Amino acid sequence: MSAELMRIKELFFDRKAVKDVMDQRSREVLSHWGAFTRMTARRSMRKLAHPAPPGKPPRVVKGTIKRLTFYSYDKTTRSAVAGPLLSVPFTNAPDNLEHGGLVRAHKKRPAYVIAPRPFMQPASDKANERLPDWWAKSLNKVT
Repeated sequence: MSAELMRIKELFFDRKAVKDVMDQRSREVLSHWGAFTRMTARRSMRKLAHPAPPGKPPRVVKGTIKRLTFYSYDKTTRSAVAGPLLSVPFTNAPDNLEHGGLVRAHKKRPAYVIAPRPFMQPASDKANERLPDWWAKSLNKVT
């Protein structure tokens, strides 16, 4: 390759280097989003003996759902997820708290309806408001 062609090539982006930096920045920003969402959701759940009113985040007595709320970054799909694990086998407790639903506590007891007490969606919305700033700051970093 001639010297002039080498100089011309230096004027263009190295696609692999740019892609590697963007992958790293994406991982940082999306991990930050997950951590912020988790923290906000966990902080919204207060420890009180009486139930929260419908439409407000659930109250915790033992704190199981609060302890089992995590976030993760998936490298293969380049995405992040935050939310509670299924705490009790064969129930839909986290989903029923978030969206409301029918709950049967025991086979011999009647089922009852739980009104929604969202905690993940408000936390996600709060994180999404800050996401453009996090992206802008990550792109302004000097490597």
